[in-house]
Amino acid sequence: MSEKGKDIRDKIEVVVNGKQRGNDLNILSYDHEWEYAVFGDNGIPENLRGKLQVKGYRLCGLRCITTVKGVMANGEAFVWKARRHRKGRGIGGRFVKHPAMPFAWLDPRPFIHGGPMTATRYCSALLLMMGASFFSFSNAVQISPYIQPRSMQEKQPYTGYSLYDWLGATPALAGLTTVAIGTYLKCVEANNTDFDWRMHVWREHGCKGHQPGFRWVAWRPDNIGWWGSCLRMCGASSMGTASIVNFINQTCHVAMTAEFLYWMMYFLYILGPAFLLCGCILLTLESSDPWWEGFFPYRPRQFKDLTFWITFLANIGALGLLIGGVCQWEKQDIMERSGMWAVQVYRAISYLFFGSLLLDISSFLTLMEISNPNL
Repeated sequence: MSEKGKDIRDKIEVVVNGKQRGNDLNILSYDHEWEYAVFGDNGIPENLRGKLQVKGYRLCGLRCITTVKGVMANGEAFVWKARRHRKGRGIGGRFVKHPAMPFAWLDPRPFIHGGPMTATRYCSALLLMMGASFFSFSNAVQISPYIQPRSMQEKQPYTGYSLYDWLGATPALAGLTTVAIGTYLKCVEANNTDFDWRMHVWREHGCKGHQPGFRWVAWRPDNIGWWGSCLRMCGASSMGTASIVNFINQTCHVAMTAEFLYWMMYFLYILGPAFLLCGCILLTLESSDPWWEGFFPYRPRQFKDLTFWITFLANIGALGLLIGGVCQWEKQDIMERSGMWAVQVYRAISYLFFGSLLLDISSFLTLMEISNPNL
């Protein structure tokens, strides 16, 4: 904290995991991001009205600040949120709402030329939407009676069908690989949320040493958005690896043992969504105040909040993929008991409707979010 900030500890109120912790900022990991984002070069002013409330989490050693609320001396209220900061949106209470532009993202030029952070936000959301769309197409094809081989429709042993294999495995491979790249860019986005603050510190020290740059890899354990993005990247990478194995086995007809397929494909289709769900939960905590608000909507205003729908749909989508992965692990037993139609039912419900489609909608809403920073 800045020296001026240390002089007003009695104005700080820290809330960790929903519990009051006095003014001990050492309970949380503090990296100056919110202080510089709200107050600029001047640091925390001494003439704040009432308490400056700092909220965060400490879960299994994970410590971070997610929300800061206060009132300026002139009566102007402000709310800093970690997600809004990560997405380049305004400080709550300091912006004017403008009409939403749902398709402003179709013109990439303002985002690509708006600096590395803006370009990263845009490209990550766009790639996630494209990847989820490819995966949705893959699952839709595999449950289509017009594409399925006749033997499968008649519940006979599956002997291979080139069109079905290619239309199912190829879009899945393209989609999950694209999602993995998009989730990596999410990590890059979280790596650089403190870029302005690092530049501020560099200037304060007389521009000595190396000028802070854009970081493609970073270790930021005090940032819940970074943890959530990393977990989502691990999940997408696991599912991408499984899709590569599935593509080689299904379209290239490379012989693989059943045990190898179980661990390198079916198991990864469970592990990947599990990581994805954990990451989505952390990203929900990043934007929720209190923590349960993002999981259990109880206020009418939540249904008008774009961030709520982004995180809520992402959680359900990740859960759908996890259920689909568990069913995929038990695919042979399901086929023996109920036939191929049962496999197509679980694929349609979990992978398509409650999995990739909801993640696709969530990614589209993220594009709307970064296209309308003043909302």
